[in-house]
Amino acid sequence: MCNQIPLNAKQGNLLVMGLKDKAKNKAKELIDKAEERSEKNEGKANEIAGKISGDPQRKAEGKAKQAEANAKHSAKKMKD
Repeated sequence: MCNQIPLNAKQGNLLVMGLKDKAKNKAKELIDKAEERSEKNEGKANEIAGKISGDPQRKAEGKAKQAEANAKHSAKKMKD
């Protein structure tokens, strides 16, 4: 026999809505994290390309892009 408390339709809908909100928030967090990593990787790629090609401006732009991504990440951590 089941030891669960029966829910009426309204309570069940509210429970499902709450779970959907949590899932949406988690998905948004994962998307934000992926975007931050993407920006950081793009910066690293530019930095390496600048080193290989001997282009100091591209290397500096890559480092700046990485610093920007790190700053966004740090600001988000402090906000949370």
